[in-house]
Amino acid sequence: MKFLQTTLVIASIAIANMATAQKVNLVLTKGQKISQETTIESKTALSVMGNDMENSVKSVGTTVLEVTEQTKDATDVKVSNVKAKLNMVSMGNDLDYDSEKKDKSPLSEGMSKIMGQSITATIDKNGTIVKETTLELDEMMKQLAASGAGLNLANANTYYIQSLIGKDIKVGFTWIDSSEIKGDQVKKRINNYTVKSIEGGIATLAISSVETTTGTMQQMGQEMGISGTTKSTGTKKVALSTGLLMESDLTSEINLNIDAQGMSIPITGSSKSKTVTNVN
Repeated sequence: MKFLQTTLVIASIAIANMATAQKVNLVLTKGQKISQETTIESKTALSVMGNDMENSVKSVGTTVLEVTEQTKDATDVKVSNVKAKLNMVSMGNDLDYDSEKKDKSPLSEGMSKIMGQSITATIDKNGTIVKETTLELDEMMKQLAASGAGLNLANANTYYIQSLIGKDIKVGFTWIDSSEIKGDQVKKRINNYTVKSIEGGIATLAISSVETTTGTMQQMGQEMGISGTTKSTGTKKVALSTGLLMESDLTSEINLNIDAQGMSIPITGSSKSKTVTNVN
């Protein structure tokens, strides 16, 4: 009987937690350092005049967010690229980069510049990033990013979900957010979220998103048009006590098109990414 009563109490607490909405706040402290490691594996294929050229990328990158200043109205952070390992197979060429080694490769110059860079951002009391600097990428790194292969780059936005902060959530809660990045390429993303479970102070979210890309890219000194969509699905885990993204698993399908002097070059592929956050 005592075992049954205990079981009923635990079940009642679980049901209460599912039914009671919990507010998500972003909690950061001056001097705090938070690291993220992201692993990305992708395969893409370019179709040129009936011939397919396959590329694959495997990367592991670590960034660190440091809280540099804090007032009652805003928090300043610095996000740095601290470590990266990259392998790219393109048109039969096997290229490697490891930030902890001094090996020279065609990737070394561009990646080494990224490793020496940080971005800064200001987050207001509502969790909105109101100001953020960007990284400077050389043409090879821009092409790699544009292909949808993915690079793990310093970005304050990867450490939490802005649209979640301040919301009261419970299991079954859904919402939509959107973002737009402007530059040589305009990337517009729409995300759909659903709270699947809340357990042990962690909210597990299901996410599906569509990102549209339009704009230009440079290839061997020539400007080319690029357009298309990337569709992603997966899960994200958020710590309710801090609002920080603790884990992310995403699978993406890539469908892009390059317009080069009137020639249409389709790019198709897929990628998988996993991000794990460590709070010091």
